[in-house]
Amino acid sequence: MLPSGQPPSGPLGYPEPKRYGAFSVQALGESRYECCGLFWLFITVPFLFCFFYHVMPTAVLLFISSCLLLGLAPLASGSSLLAGSFTALVLVFAQSGIYLYHAAVQPMRSFQDGRTYTGVYATQPAAAFADAAVLRFAGNATVDDSKSMGLTMLEGGVNTFCVAPVIDKSSIGRVEFWAIGLNCCGRSSNFECDDAGLPTNHDGYVVPDPRDGDVWFDKVGKYFAPAIARRDLFMKAIRSAEAVHAVASSDRAVLVRWSSASRTDLIQKGSLAIGLFLGFSVLVSVVASLVLSPLVKQLRVGMDMYAAYQSQYVRDADSRPKVLHELIIQGFVMPLLAFVFGVIFVTWSDCWVLGGLLLGVYMISVAGSAAALLLSTKTFRYGVLVVVATIGGALVGHRNYVHNSFYFCSVMAHRSYSDVRADAKAVEYLDAGQIQFEEGAKLATNDSFGLLHRGVTYCAAPILPPACATATNTSTPCEVNFWAVGSNCCEHIGGFSCVKDSEWGREALVLHSLNELSMGDELGRKYLQAARAAADRNQNLLLPDESMLLVPAKKSGTVGTIDVILQDWKGAAIGVSLLTSAVAFGAFAGLAFLSLWWDKRKGD
Repeated sequence: MLPSGQPPSGPLGYPEPKRYGAFSVQALGESRYECCGLFWLFITVPFLFCFFYHVMPTAVLLFISSCLLLGLAPLASGSSLLAGSFTALVLVFAQSGIYLYHAAVQPMRSFQDGRTYTGVYATQPAAAFADAAVLRFAGNATVDDSKSMGLTMLEGGVNTFCVAPVIDKSSIGRVEFWAIGLNCCGRSSNFECDDAGLPTNHDGYVVPDPRDGDVWFDKVGKYFAPAIARRDLFMKAIRSAEAVHAVASSDRAVLVRWSSASRTDLIQKGSLAIGLFLGFSVLVSVVASLVLSPLVKQLRVGMDMYAAYQSQYVRDADSRPKVLHELIIQGFVMPLLAFVFGVIFVTWSDCWVLGGLLLGVYMISVAGSAAALLLSTKTFRYGVLVVVATIGGALVGHRNYVHNSFYFCSVMAHRSYSDVRADAKAVEYLDAGQIQFEEGAKLATNDSFGLLHRGVTYCAAPILPPACATATNTSTPCEVNFWAVGSNCCEHIGGFSCVKDSEWGREALVLHSLNELSMGDELGRKYLQAARAAADRNQNLLLPDESMLLVPAKKSGTVGTIDVILQDWKGAAIGVSLLTSAVAFGAFAGLAFLSLWWDKRKGD
């Protein structure tokens, strides 16, 4: 606190803060807290991309955006050097993190989680290998250099994107597998990528689709990802090869690097790249924190002195109760309510008649409260806390909605149909939430397929009409419009046990797609990939362009019935809301006590 009667000396009418010279021992010693805070903030960015981006890409990008906004805050106090340096470092770490994710993290996870297939024929449907990490082709498989294509595009950083079909002696139809590489071929020949020139090599490792795990790839990721991860540009090269060489490619072609490298070697290579990147990030974070911490210390001391000078005219004998009251309201109640109502409204707003209106009122209220707190130096930290709480609540609510409440609400908001023919068109029941099939409809558990992705097996089994279920003539394939789905309840081929055919009550809940709300539907996409693979592996099954995914229900029992499944979805959504609210209560209470202790320590 300033002594009473001390004349102002700073340019804004308050005492000039002490100037800290960078790299001085005194400056570094007095700014150790700021140095530690900057270090953990900087190093968090690359760690998020390495270990969390594949699970929560939206949350990571929101965190980066929050850091960029935080970096602009020093501009209000005239510290443009600090603002520019902080923002530049966050941008560099974010760009490097996206690059590393697509260059090493995503491929390494694919190698760890994907399957290895042996004895693969080049003519087999590519959709049947959607969960592959390594493909070992049959002995006469090779890369057809005569039908290769190299396409150079400015969009790809002036790289040549090379593609060549993988064929064997029986290849006469469309191309299911393509070998790819960068800058290793001519315009329409001389494909020399990886081990394509070795006649003894018949192996390839799959290049994962960058959109798996990165819903923002098309809008953000592709501008920072390495060229080898640009599946969209390789597909352009394939389209060009189709036109030049008169070949036909599968729409779901698998792209491989034609290499004899073992799975272990590939994982070790990815781990080494990640380790080197994180080590270098730690070094850069240390140097940056040492350089910038004196500037942060100077800024913070200046803000504290300004706040003290302002408050000396309004303090009275009851100041401590007033400060405590402000701390409870602004530092605990407001952020807690912002978080809790954020979780509730984002989770359930689409389920209520006036949910959109309530969500809008909440957003306007929070925005106004946060702005009022941020505009005052004295309450700036509380404003930041409210913003962070709002973002956290929205993220938790969105994740809760996507995984739980959406499926419950979509069933409750749609119609129930009974005696539905299993050979009916799925488009006839787009407004269905619950379906009961006709007598004789069969759940073909032995025709299911299990797609392995990140340790989860996504299962899909066809629901057949009576005519297909009992037919012995295989000349005419049966069009399957309805597919029963589930997770971790089937073998790779067959063995669908999510609900056994004998337990199935011919009832199911419709698994509506999040694409209806313009959201990425990773779950639905994996189930559809499993359904395509099941149809491609069985010549008697045909998957139409429009099909419906269903969660099958048992006839009776304590688990797996229609009512139990709905209650599980609803209960999970409520449980997440209550649990996260309780955690938020403890976290904000702890922060409030910490803030009170810090203010008292500074006052003493």
